[in-house]
Amino acid sequence: MKGILVLTMGRGITIVIIQFAITQLMKGFIDVKEEWKDENKTDFSEDSKRFVEELQKETDRGVALVAAAFINKILETMLGSFFVDDYKIIAQILSNEGSAGTLSRRINLAYALGLMSRKEYKDLSIIRKIRNQFAHLDKPASFNITRINKLCKELTTPRMVGIINNSSRDIFITTAVFITVTILLRGLTIKHQMVAMEFKLAELVKA
Repeated sequence: MKGILVLTMGRGITIVIIQFAITQLMKGFIDVKEEWKDENKTDFSEDSKRFVEELQKETDRGVALVAAAFINKILETMLGSFFVDDYKIIAQILSNEGSAGTLSRRINLAYALGLMSRKEYKDLSIIRKIRNQFAHLDKPASFNITRINKLCKELTTPRMVGIINNSSRDIFITTAVFITVTILLRGLTIKHQMVAMEFKLAELVKA
């Protein structure tokens, strides 16, 4: 099946990744300014394959942290592609200290700008919470921990693709991969916003 990569994850979950779209991103994610591509360049084709491979072999804690980190990078690139074509401002906003420098802020901003659906926003928010749970656990972390297991069951994406009775780990991985691909595909249509036109005071007075 040319152009499509089929991967089996966890306990028999089959994830279909549309490789063509990811390859296109690799050529220059949407219409990003050259400086932005040079300094923030990510090979999404290779990184996407490595992303899935890493999730397969990671510990439960590693699955949560790797997935969240990859999603964070994709959201950074998508937002940078949507903002007005001003590299310095984009870099400032998306820096670690910037107004969109965290995963939480990037999720909220992407949703507020209409770059993701309500269901995607909800699931990404849950993924962030699960990431935080794993990051702050002192004892051996597992998807079987009650509060993490409960959060996984709140994810809506697996139910949309018919995955219901799988383990919490499989449900989390399925959600992370499907949302990642969805965002990448949607990113193909994103272009920089136009800078607002300046009004000339004389023309306003005449009007």
